[in-house]
Amino acid sequence: MFALLKDVLQKRNCPDLVLDLTGLPSWLEEQEEGYREEFRQAVGDGPSRILLSYAAIREQVLPLRSNLLFNDDGTALSAAVSGLLERFENAPDVLYSGTCGEDIGCFCRDAERVVHCCESGLADFREVLIPAYPELVAALKAGASGIRAEIRLMAPAYERYSACSCRLAELEQIYTRLYTLAGNVQSSAEEEIRASTRVAAYREQIAAIDEDLAQIKAEAGPASPEEMDNVRQQQRRIVQDNLAQSFHDYASILLGLTIRAEELSVSRDDDIAAGVFLELREILDGRDVPGADTLFSSLIDAFPIFMDLVDDGALILADENEQAVFTDIASFSNGLQDICLCYHEMNEKGNLMSVPVPQTPEETRQELLRDREAIIAKVMEESDHILRAHLLLTVTADDRTDLVQMIEDGIRNMTGRPAQILPGSIIQMA
Repeated sequence: MFALLKDVLQKRNCPDLVLDLTGLPSWLEEQEEGYREEFRQAVGDGPSRILLSYAAIREQVLPLRSNLLFNDDGTALSAAVSGLLERFENAPDVLYSGTCGEDIGCFCRDAERVVHCCESGLADFREVLIPAYPELVAALKAGASGIRAEIRLMAPAYERYSACSCRLAELEQIYTRLYTLAGNVQSSAEEEIRASTRVAAYREQIAAIDEDLAQIKAEAGPASPEEMDNVRQQQRRIVQDNLAQSFHDYASILLGLTIRAEELSVSRDDDIAAGVFLELREILDGRDVPGADTLFSSLIDAFPIFMDLVDDGALILADENEQAVFTDIASFSNGLQDICLCYHEMNEKGNLMSVPVPQTPEETRQELLRDREAIIAKVMEESDHILRAHLLLTVTADDRTDLVQMIEDGIRNMTGRPAQILPGSIIQMA
C-alpha cells in the first residue's frame, strides 16, 4: 500500500523539509490538499462522467413520482414503480444534486450506493418495467454499468488517496496526544517545583526546631507545688510592678492639671474646689497605687470642677496628652480604675492561679517535638506529591518518545524519506 504512496510522493521532487513540530498540523493539511489534487489528476473526467450518469438516471426516475400519484392502481406495474422509487428514496441525495466536492471518499461511496440501487431495482422489477418504461430500464442498466466502470478505473487512485488520508488522520491523532502530554508535563513539573519549595521550607523549620531542642535541658521531673507557687509569686510581682508603672505614667498626665487647678482655686479663695484638688493630688502623687474606689470617688468630685475651669478658659490644657484626657474623660477614668483594680487583685492569694507561669523546659521540649512531628507529616505528604509528579514525568517522557517515533515512522512511510524530530521539536526530512 505505502509503496504506491512513496512512488507518488517521490515524483513530486519535494525539497528538504525543516519545520517546528507545532507546524505539523498545517503541513498535514497541505499534504491532504496535495493528495486530493493527485486524486483528481489521476481520475481525470471520471467523476464528471459519473455525474452525467446521475443526470441520465434522474431524467427517468423523477417523473415516476408524479405519474405514481395519478396512476397508482394497485397493479404489478404500480408496485414495481413504487418499489423502485423506494430504492432511490434510500439512495443518497447526491443522485439529485451531486458534485465531486472535497470529500472524495464520500463521493465514491455514494456512487457505489447508486449502482446498488440501479442493480437491485433491475433485478427485482426489470421484467415488469420493460413494457411500460423501456427507456427507464435502459438508463438504469447503462448508468449502473457506466458508474461501476468509472469506479473500477478510479479504484487505484482512491486506494492511494484513502491510505494517505488514514495515515494523515493517524498522525493528527498522535500529534494531539503528544501535545496533551506536553500539557501534562508542564503541569507535573510545576507541581513538583511547588512541592519541592514547600519541602525546603519545612526542612528549614525542622532545622530551627532541632536547634531549639539542642539548647533545652529537660528537667528530671515536674516542678513541686511550692516551686510553682514561688514562680507565680515572682510573676505576680512583675505584673504588679508593670501595673504600678502604668498607673504613675497615666497619673502624671492628670497630676499637672490637678496642681494648676488647685493653685487656681486657692487664688480664687474657693476652699471647696481647692480641697477636692488637694485630695486628688495626694492620690495621684502618692507612692502607692490607690484603691479603685478611692480613686473613683476623688475623680467624681474633681472632674465637674475641671470641666468648668476648662470651659471658662481659666485652665489651659498644656499639651496633647492633657487634651486627650478631656476629649474622652470617661475612658481615661475607667482606664485608671482598671489598673488600680488589677493591681490590688494581684495581692489576693486566691488570684495567684490566674498568673501565667512560663513553661518548664520539658514542656517546651514536648511542644517542640509535637511541632516537629506535624511538620514531618507535611514533608511526607509533599514528598508523595513529588514522587507522583516525577513518576508521571517519567512515564510521560517514555510516552512522548514513543509518539515521536510514531510520527517519524508515519512521515517516513508516507513519503519514503527519512524523518527525524530534533531537539527543540524540529522536524527534519531529508
